Amino acid sequence: MGKDVGAASAPEFEPKVNLGQHADWFKGEVERALREADDPTAIRISNEEVKAKWSRQRAELVKRAGIFRD
Repeated sequence: MGKDVGAASAPEFEPKVNLGQHADWFKGEVERALREADDPTAIRISNEEVKAKWSRQRAELVKRAGIFRD
């Protein structure tokens, strides 16, 4: 019989990270984010403010790159 080309144990298909470590890291990130979201002293930035800031930054980058839009 021929070589099993679909073998899941091929080195190129092995995970590059330890899945348990990644799960622990991800859980920690979620817990940190929830604590921050619940913090009444956290600085809140509205979506409108963020959109306006990114719009200004994007316009500046377009200007610097010499890209013109109609």
